[in-house]
Amino acid sequence: MAELSDWLPPLVCLEDHGSEWARYFNEVKARYARSLGERPWPSFEGRRVTCKKHPVLDGVEATFWHIVSTGDVGEDARETDLRRCERIEWPRALLEAVGTDRVVVWRTRRGADDRVLIALLDFSYVVVLGDRKTYLILITAYPVDRAHQRARLSREAEEKAPKR
Repeated sequence: MAELSDWLPPLVCLEDHGSEWARYFNEVKARYARSLGERPWPSFEGRRVTCKKHPVLDGVEATFWHIVSTGDVGEDARETDLRRCERIEWPRALLEAVGTDRVVVWRTRRGADDRVLIALLDFSYVVVLGDRKTYLILITAYPVDRAHQRARLSREAEEKAPKR
């Protein structure tokens, strides 16, 4: 297995931007736009992957806010998370790694919604796609810090991931 650092984009660190939040956050938004906004997206099983555009807050679409923030409330009340911001370019990398031995992919349901999850092999980072039948939508992506959450994801993947 390749080391994570061998293929994942480097972290985008606040310290590398003079620890100035505004400057840093502008860079995070720019990297999101370059990574997921300006280039053709990778496809998944021959279907287009896209992002949730609305609502737009501060000039940035909903998917961006779900990738860089936490909370179960509306986009305007979520709390920005530095660990999520640091990994702003990772969702595309995991999407591009589907079909390799770098990620685990499985389908599940979250409430009434069909989801596709793409995780690093150690389940320390997950990308969540919503299955809209003719296309997929990037719902969120996040680091998984707690061992019990990684173990739960691992069990779910073991049960639902296609066997190789």
